[in-house]
Amino acid sequence: LYCTAFGCNMDLPIILDDVKCNGNESSIYDCTHSPWNTSNCVHDEDVGVRC
Repeated sequence: LYCTAFGCNMDLPIILDDVKCNGNESSIYDCTHSPWNTSNCVHDEDVGVRC
């Protein structure tokens, strides 16, 4: 589904990992997450957000 909506580019870096939101945030950047550009993920775990 991710590739259908956003395209599949496995060469791009994973920017955010371990994102946890409680629903009161005004931006995804306000959610807790690992340090920027620090990830132990693979692109099979990608998710996209469209506003």
